[in-house]
Amino acid sequence: LSAGHPSESKYHQAFQDCTQALHVAPDSRDALLLRGLISNNMGSWSLQANRDPTERYRQAEEDLLRASRAEATDAQALTNLAMVYTNQAFLDREIGQTALERVRLAIESATKAIALSPNSADAYFWRASAVGILFYRAHERQEPLEPLLQQAQQDLNRAIELRPHHREALSRKHYLLAIAAGAARMDGRPWQEMAQSSIDAMEQALAQAGFR
Repeated sequence: LSAGHPSESKYHQAFQDCTQALHVAPDSRDALLLRGLISNNMGSWSLQANRDPTERYRQAEEDLLRASRAEATDAQALTNLAMVYTNQAFLDREIGQTALERVRLAIESATKAIALSPNSADAYFWRASAVGILFYRAHERQEPLEPLLQQAQQDLNRAIELRPHHREALSRKHYLLAIAAGAARMDGRPWQEMAQSSIDAMEQALAQAGFR
């Protein structure tokens, strides 16, 4: 979204409303969760508009950490925290040590969320997304992809099983399989099954989005 977009303006107002609520009740779990989610979304919009999202993601991380610490068994806070850590890691194009630490924290947060809420499709999705960053890193370094692909695919399949209309999980699955199929083809290894699975996942995602 570009600056001045009506939806962005509404999110700014919602952010301010949450901030006022936290002045009254500093440990309000709902206000912290909502402001953290708003900050994450605004960070993503900033990135799309070629603006620096760092401060937005930092605010999201801070709020969601507070929410998860206030209630250690809050699976939603932990899932949202995994989302923010993953988004922060994606910012590091070189996938250096800072990004790897974010990936570790994302996987740790999502795993805790899954332990608390085994049927959370989003927790599985964000854990797979974090593993996906390691997959991209391995691909760039021409390192083995299969163990990471298997781990990410297992979580994505579980997310889709829990929520068949999870377009993001279907799209992510397509992308990972397409990269793996391309790498296998270049190496002279069997790739057709992965390629077909990639096509199937994209077809399902397009259908869910109303393009089929």
